[in-house]
Amino acid sequence: MKQATFSELRNHAKQYFDLVEAGEPVRIIRNGRPIADIGAVNK
Repeated sequence: MKQATFSELRNHAKQYFDLVEAGEPVRIIRNGRPIADIGAVNK
């Protein structure tokens, strides 16, 4: 699972959403703590 800070996600959203679309989940970190996992929707 790829990890990114909230700021990195905000600044490079397309890159991270491309990863998610390809099946790679992304964990979002804010203030050193995980706040969300982003994953592809099962179709």
